[in-house]
Amino acid sequence: MTRDTVCRDTPASLANAISKLDQATKADPKSALGFSALCEAYWAKYRLDRDNKFLDDAEKNCRSAVALNDQLPAVYVTLSQVHNGKGEYNLALQEIHQALKLQPNNADAVLSEAAVYASLGQHEEAERTFKRAVAFRPNHWGGHYELGRYYFMRRRFAEAAREFERVLEITPDNAMVYATLGGINLYERKLAEAEKNLKKSVELQPTHAVYTNLGVLYYRQKRWAESADMTKKALQINAKEWRGWLNLGLAYEWLNREADAAIAYEHQLDCLKELEKIKPDDAEVQAELGLLHSRKKLRRETLMYGEAALARAPEDPGVLASVAEAYEYLGQRDRALELVQQALANGWTLEQLENDPGQRALVRDPRFREIARKY
Repeated sequence: MTRDTVCRDTPASLANAISKLDQATKADPKSALGFSALCEAYWAKYRLDRDNKFLDDAEKNCRSAVALNDQLPAVYVTLSQVHNGKGEYNLALQEIHQALKLQPNNADAVLSEAAVYASLGQHEEAERTFKRAVAFRPNHWGGHYELGRYYFMRRRFAEAAREFERVLEITPDNAMVYATLGGINLYERKLAEAEKNLKKSVELQPTHAVYTNLGVLYYRQKRWAESADMTKKALQINAKEWRGWLNLGLAYEWLNREADAAIAYEHQLDCLKELEKIKPDDAEVQAELGLLHSRKKLRRETLMYGEAALARAPEDPGVLASVAEAYEYLGQRDRALELVQQALANGWTLEQLENDPGQRALVRDPRFREIARKY
């Protein structure tokens, strides 16, 4: 397994690699390269499954590698990715600077640096750094993929698609790209094209991400039972990803399976509490925790989490929409409408609101219809 191929590994191949590398490091506990490869494998496993325990496994093995040999740039690159995944951005930059000190033209280090800048919201610096990494290795698919993914997250879909098309020229059977193209299609509401790309990705490599996206696709098409089925397949791969439990709960609500929805939301709450330990300042996590507490009519906790989320990300449309729904559950319609209007002004869509079972009463309010006319 090399850094060039790590993102295309399957769950089975990664599990096999981790098992063999673990045996190798136990047989030779002085092998820095062995621990370096093992921490990279655990990072790849986290990227594929999004299970936070693999972040800890990656960091532990990186530390073992550094203790044996502090001159390996790849170890510091993986450490920076782990810190970025945990929201420890200053530590991530420190590790990157150490990697670049050892090897100034390390393209993986530059890619990781760009990812940290993106996490920090320093978007001009992030884009410039992503492009510099691509320039180091113009015929390597990984740089184009990460730049395309950055554009995707910034909703610059045409530029993202251009980078992904370049990836497919280099690696025609790249399941990750088809999955991400399907995600772009979802945002652009090209649902037939989304289904085509997502099914192609499933054929090549079934993953948590692609089953999640298929669940979202069917949800938008109001195919609630199929949405629940795809989401359950995603959760079979990773049951610690909170968005999967959220999506499953929403589908169950539309299917009038309230007891099943409640169970899904309890799983979501457990996942978010664990994530809060890693990312205590994450606005999205705070907003979702507030929403979950509002469903239980726990006013104090709802307000604590909701207002903390708004203080950290006052213009984030997803945060605004989640906190609005929390106020709706508390019976504070005026505040909910105020926040909904702000969410729409910042990019949330009427379709997203109307597809949310928790907002069914709000969207029937004449005051909401008046707001909706503007969008």
